[in-house]
Amino acid sequence: MRPTALLCLLYWTAAVCQGLTIVERNELSRKFKYYFRSVRPVGTENIVSNRNGTFFSIKTSVHIMESTPIAPTSLIYTVYISMTYSDDRLILRELTDRFEVPLTEFDPWRPRLSISPPPDHPVDPSLFLSPNTGKITIFYKLKSTIGCTSRSWKHPFETLTCNLRFDNIGDELISISEHRDLRSESDVDLVAFEISDLPSPLIVFSYSPSWLPTLVSIYLPSAIIFAVVFFAQWKRRKVQAKPKNMNVSSLQVAVTVTALISLMILFSRRDDTKAVNLLDLWLCATFMHTVFLLVIDLTLPSRRIRYTLMLDVDGNGEYRRVPSIDRGASTSLDREMSSPSPRTSFSQARTAEKSSPILGGQRAFLAVQKYAVKRFGTNSVETKLVNEKSDAPIHRNIQTSSIGMRKRIALAVVLSSYLIFCLVYFFIIASID
Repeated sequence: MRPTALLCLLYWTAAVCQGLTIVERNELSRKFKYYFRSVRPVGTENIVSNRNGTFFSIKTSVHIMESTPIAPTSLIYTVYISMTYSDDRLILRELTDRFEVPLTEFDPWRPRLSISPPPDHPVDPSLFLSPNTGKITIFYKLKSTIGCTSRSWKHPFETLTCNLRFDNIGDELISISEHRDLRSESDVDLVAFEISDLPSPLIVFSYSPSWLPTLVSIYLPSAIIFAVVFFAQWKRRKVQAKPKNMNVSSLQVAVTVTALISLMILFSRRDDTKAVNLLDLWLCATFMHTVFLLVIDLTLPSRRIRYTLMLDVDGNGEYRRVPSIDRGASTSLDREMSSPSPRTSFSQARTAEKSSPILGGQRAFLAVQKYAVKRFGTNSVETKLVNEKSDAPIHRNIQTSSIGMRKRIALAVVLSSYLIFCLVYFFIIASID
């Protein structure tokens, strides 16, 4: 094979690998022989004038291909940017078809693009030339991960924004002529975007992270904890201590203290941020209202009412009465039976090693119980037999207890305060962006 034929074969192979025909390569080589890439094109079609001055304008199109959140504060994006301008020095009369110019071999003047934040990988542009008009189109493919920011006080109802800024380092004006959304439906529903070109081209992605996990793991449990403590204070009754004349509420205190510990555990799950957010406000308000319930339980005793029903157990017709206990604001009710009813006995009691029936009608017992429930709003009734000495009569006590008026008012105030806080809190959530 002759050396000339070998050189032609190598030249043709290189041209095919670069995607250029022999004619295209020859024309480009001829043009770039006297081409200076440091000189900007001077075509009038690139110049625009407005009230701010006269600029070299580069028409830019933005194509959004992907925007997917991959972390609580990160988003992966894919954006194509195409810049168009004219260079009359690259008009090739002999060619008509648009083709790609290999920048490794022929590098015409092109704008110097600056991207902020910088992509994870280097950006390799693709340049296409329309030879009959000298129109150049440069494509940039931007695919990277961008960090997002938000107003921390709105957590967990904040809106995350991710700013992608691109601009030319020189004095050329980049004007966005159009943009297209080519994303999938899931990305369109999840992430919104806005594009502006003044003072510099900017793409703003925005999306709201899902707050349903926080609702299930923080808001709902804390509200249930407060409700349990409140109804424990409203429904549970104090128990009279036998050795001393004092009221204790160990069950209510245990429930309230356990609730406070649970709220502290929920509060420890917050993000490691210094700013106070809406989630902290909710937990703090719930914690303080729970503390108020504990203070009310320790300072305001329940109202205690004791009823005593006297029964004749000796059968001699004499009805002995055990005095009712009246403590503080309590109310007592004593009833004596006028005649015993031998048809029904409640229980058997033994005195002096022999059985003695408890006389007294069931109707009288039920009447006292019904009156106590109707008159004083009794919620629980306790009955017991008391057997003192062997020669003393056996009597039956009907003991009831109800919540005091002061404690009712205090609990109602705390509940009203908590409900007002919830309404204001939900109004704030609905009004924020």
